[in-house]
Amino acid sequence: MRYLFNDEFNDDIHCISEEDYKFFHHNKFDDESLHRLIKRAPHEHTERLASIIEKDMLEIVGDLTESQRNNIKKLKNGHKVVIGGQQAGLFGSPAYILHKVISILVVVKDIKEKVNYDAVPVFWVASEDHDYNEINHTHVYDSLHKRIKKVSYKPNLDIQMSIGFYEYDKKEMLNVLDEVFNYTEDSKQNIEIKNTIEREINAHTYWSELFTALTNKVFSEHGLLIFNAHSKDVRQLEKEIFQRIIEKSEEIDAAFRSGQQSFNQHFDISPTIQTDTNVHLFIHSESNRELLHRDGDVFKTEDKTYTKEELLNYLNESPETFSNNVVTRPLMQELLFNTIVFLGGGAEVKYWGELHEVFKVMDREMPIVLKRMSFLHVPPQLEKRLNEYDLSLTPNLVEHIEKEKDKLIDKSTNEKLLQRIQTLKDVIEQHYDSLGEVTETKHEETLIDINESRMLKEVDYLQRKYQYDVKRQVRNKLNQLDELLMLLLPKNALQERTFHPTVFSNAFIDFTPLTYTDQLIIIID
Repeated sequence: MRYLFNDEFNDDIHCISEEDYKFFHHNKFDDESLHRLIKRAPHEHTERLASIIEKDMLEIVGDLTESQRNNIKKLKNGHKVVIGGQQAGLFGSPAYILHKVISILVVVKDIKEKVNYDAVPVFWVASEDHDYNEINHTHVYDSLHKRIKKVSYKPNLDIQMSIGFYEYDKKEMLNVLDEVFNYTEDSKQNIEIKNTIEREINAHTYWSELFTALTNKVFSEHGLLIFNAHSKDVRQLEKEIFQRIIEKSEEIDAAFRSGQQSFNQHFDISPTIQTDTNVHLFIHSESNRELLHRDGDVFKTEDKTYTKEELLNYLNESPETFSNNVVTRPLMQELLFNTIVFLGGGAEVKYWGELHEVFKVMDREMPIVLKRMSFLHVPPQLEKRLNEYDLSLTPNLVEHIEKEKDKLIDKSTNEKLLQRIQTLKDVIEQHYDSLGEVTETKHEETLIDINESRMLKEVDYLQRKYQYDVKRQVRNKLNQLDELLMLLLPKNALQERTFHPTVFSNAFIDFTPLTYTDQLIIIID
């Protein structure tokens, strides 16, 4: 296995100057920032939080590895974390979810090497999220029909509750699993993976628990702790934080709006967070999650109004029905955890930049914010094909492949024949124009026009049929180029954003030799 590094795909914001870093509280991935963040006092609830994580993981996965037990102890003793999170995608899909976890583990290793500190790796499962249509499917490659195949679990199901409340249909989930693995390589590794997923489907009930169990299967030996944001015990712990957010909701919203504007003006980009709410919290997460909106001194949902006292009483009685939106979720994370480094996708990094003033309202310094690492797998047959057509992995690969296809077609095309066909069309039009000059009635004009149209259609058919036959002669090569593009940059995006990890046999990466980078890592067998 070889690793190549490519920075041409990195089109996210780049912090270079101190003026850039001010939107991230001047924290960089260097020794100075690491030492300062490590010295921060832990939250008073840190030991309790670690116990909740331990309890939840034991209930879901049954047992912890020695490295996980050691990390629980470290967390209880106030060790700081490296954290990232994601929605609970179907069977761990798409592949960048695994890449995000790998990024966390790599950065933990780097911190140990940089400043000799044992940070704790934590993955936040966004089980409080309710975007079911974003997590109910995956994509595989149908090599028989040369196409990307979307496989979905109950695509017509409408779920308004937080996904942590959803109990999946085991029979249907097993059917979806069969369909996914119908399109994967029939290797010993993939058979073992399928059997593992099947056992976990049968062993669990809730969607987010299944996701947690599968993630744990992959990364438990590396000491990863998995945080279930939907846990009732977590909600009890968050109750005081929710109260502070409600009481400071007006200040938080104002800070968000002004911070977003200054961040976007500085980097000359469009807003990433799009929201009209001014409270930035959801309620009724167990049934039909609704955004809260503040109107003067009262708080409203679509069909109910609360005074602040009523809302706080509801929070005290049922904290599990409250959840964060995109503005308050990073804030909640930092008020729960003692974080050194947060790792997120390119959009998430922009979220955090837009929220830099919000953290000040809650008197909390931001952690170091890094873009997660990205990986692209190039199996031997695709590497060979790139070399055969003298193609390079760049963001312009789509354009270059289209040019290569045009060259193949042009090379097989008899241009003289096409020119003669065009001449024939011109001659027909000229002759029919001359006939039109001597017509005397509308009926004669119509008769000539209809006949001309028929003649030109026959010539057009001849041209199309010839061009089709040319493409058929080079069809195999055209299909090879299309397949190359579909597997490397499906939908003109990195493959990790589309495919299930098992599409590539080497999807589970040996990351131990790697150090953190924001460059694209190309993996070649």
